[in-house]
Amino acid sequence: MFNLVPVGGTQAGRSAEGVAAATGERARPPVEVSAPVRPGDRVEVSRLSVLMSRLRDMPEIRQSLVDRLRHEIETGTYPIAERLDAALDALLDDINPE
Repeated sequence: MFNLVPVGGTQAGRSAEGVAAATGERARPPVEVSAPVRPGDRVEVSRLSVLMSRLRDMPEIRQSLVDRLRHEIETGTYPIAERLDAALDALLDDINPE
């Protein structure tokens, strides 16, 4: 018959080594158990998801600037052709730096 010692404790004030000595057995070193080896998990994120994440991380809209530019465009004082290409290029670079 085996003398069982509660997990994480001692029985009646005796250590595991003391129980082993009392029963005539040698105390054994603890056995290390490792998790089974299996292939690594993979996560694939769609390109759309990456773009949406980058859009979410962009700074907030400066509404006062948007309002001013709208006014300039409506009144014809904003140089649309030159700045539109630069603005679109900068926006696309921010969203998709590849």
